[in-house]
Amino acid sequence: MTVVPERSGDKMLENPPSGWWPRYRANAAKQLSPTALEVLEVDARHIVERALPSNGSGIDTSKWPDDGLRTGMVVGSVQSGKTASMLAVASLALDQGVDVVVLLAGTRVGLWLQTYERMLSQLDGSARDTAYARAGDRLILPQPEDVLSPNRLGPTSYLKASKATLAVRNGLPIIIVVPKLDEHLLYLARMLKSVLGPANLDARPTPTTMLVLDDEADDASVLDSAASEKVTPRFIAALWSGDHHQSASRHPKLLATYLAYTATPQANYLQESHNPLAPRQFSAALRVAGQEGEVMPRQLTYREPAGIGGYYCGGDLYYDATSFLSGPLAVSWSYPDATDGETDAETAQRRDDLRWEMLSRALRSHLVGAAVRLLLEKKRYSDVVGRSFSTKAEARCANAGSAHDDVPSIREEGRTIRGGRGYR
Repeated sequence: MTVVPERSGDKMLENPPSGWWPRYRANAAKQLSPTALEVLEVDARHIVERALPSNGSGIDTSKWPDDGLRTGMVVGSVQSGKTASMLAVASLALDQGVDVVVLLAGTRVGLWLQTYERMLSQLDGSARDTAYARAGDRLILPQPEDVLSPNRLGPTSYLKASKATLAVRNGLPIIIVVPKLDEHLLYLARMLKSVLGPANLDARPTPTTMLVLDDEADDASVLDSAASEKVTPRFIAALWSGDHHQSASRHPKLLATYLAYTATPQANYLQESHNPLAPRQFSAALRVAGQEGEVMPRQLTYREPAGIGGYYCGGDLYYDATSFLSGPLAVSWSYPDATDGETDAETAQRRDDLRWEMLSRALRSHLVGAAVRLLLEKKRYSDVVGRSFSTKAEARCANAGSAHDDVPSIREEGRTIRGGRGYR
């Protein structure tokens, strides 16, 4: 794992630049190296050109198929910056004039709220207490006070159709961030069908465009078969179709682009025959820092002049909770080249020693981190820790169903369970 060098904290810009991309770029620059920031922009523009084709004066609506839907895929390895790319794509799309941006922020509420806060601070350049000041520039749903408070509202309350209708009437872009949970998707589809009804769509001088960005698209967005009872992919399609039994746009003047982000795209690619979300128009890959490669032309990796310390690590940007640490989150070692007077056997031994040292440190960090997490959550490795049993059978029976049931015993003497399975 690599980390971004420590930079200034994630504070609001005093004089934020105008435009969605300039604002997001200025916020991202606080944590990305100049080269990583340049690559982020080049890759985001590459994606937007395919997701929302333009003709020089705006979005080229003639590039959409007859069903009004474009689908694509962005593949990025773990911690390659998929969420950073999604926000960059959203900013460029908003500058290009897209009307509605929907960000599907995973299947876990915690991830949804973290992504929402990141969107608010980095893309919108605001915070919970200042977002209202930009009400004349866009509409964000849910609104910060509805989800970033102890009494968080549900989708029936935070999806405010009246505000969305007013935003459409005033020509304001709408940014919607929801978790990929069926209830939220269902109510969002109903709201969009109401707000972007036939009368409103017909009254607009140009087609309305919708960009749906799906984070972790291999999770809940795949469809096992045409006969599958899984509803989440169909509820996503209903955002533009209005009916979970349909996948085409519900109106000739509503053009949608669905853009999936994932590190494991195999299932998505193999479902073209029956999954409306399968990539059909375009695909792209996010690049990672490496030892070779230029910003242009695009290659699988790019050379980071700052070295390993300037490599991008999504986790650091995502949580931004470790900037107070005095040292890096990851440690690297120089490759042990042979030194003068050293035999081949001595060099090989030194490399082997370093290999085991790196492995032991990694395992130690993992075990200590897991133990700390259990302590913080007031959990135990096993529900039977500290209990005594008369026989192995009794101990195993008591420990049946443990998530760690297959952990071998460390020693056989004594009759007190110390963790894991069986009689210790």
